Amino acid sequence: GRNCSIIIWQIFLLASITLERFNLKISDFTGLAYYSDIPLTGRLETGDAMLNHLLSNISWGQEGNFIDVPTDCPQRDERMGWTADTQVFVPTASYLTDSYAFYRKYLYDMRMEQSHNEGAVPHVIPSFGRRESCSVWGDAVCIMPWSLYLFYGDQQILEESYESMKDWVAYIGRVDGENHGWRDIFRFGDWLALDHPAGGKDQTAGDMRGMTLRQVMARYGDNAEMASRFDRLDEMLGRL
Repeated sequence: GRNCSIIIWQIFLLASITLERFNLKISDFTGLAYYSDIPLTGRLETGDAMLNHLLSNISWGQEGNFIDVPTDCPQRDERMGWTADTQVFVPTASYLTDSYAFYRKYLYDMRMEQSHNEGAVPHVIPSFGRRESCSVWGDAVCIMPWSLYLFYGDQQILEESYESMKDWVAYIGRVDGENHGWRDIFRFGDWLALDHPAGGKDQTAGDMRGMTLRQVMARYGDNAEMASRFDRLDEMLGRL
């Protein structure tokens, strides 16, 4: 048959290779660690070997998940850029590496997806055509720029994301309507769940965090109309 080259990207701890059909030996194979080239800026070493191993695992975990987009689990076959997993890791990544440009590109992709989704932020970026959205996951469009600003001090990331933040708030308002429809939107029942049995403010903690952050952003942008809108939304969420 004709010769051809095939590039396969797999994540694994151990690999089993059967060589009977080919004239190959183990030394013909090379394992490479493949990840986006992001400069290392932070390092911590302690006198505790187990803690040092944990810190090493965190760094390797970041590298295994930073391949053009920030993914959530390197061992999963889907390899998608889940927004909630991404937004909670921004501070860690910013301590360890100069990740500003990497996240800025991801936020650009997020804005492009959102612009074709009536203000809603898909669960994964790129969305691969999936258009669902919910709190905490969608709040990444607000939390990530703010976290990056706190770490890097570049106001441009806020300016670039400001319209997307407003679109996200407007989308929530439309869905909520007069009957608090936002409460009925699907939310993931996992480690970022909002289904607290007590209900009330505890149930909407993620929404209120996002709303409060957007309120700060509106005031930072000196937009009194948007700040007033966020005040009303915060008040509405507090009554749920």
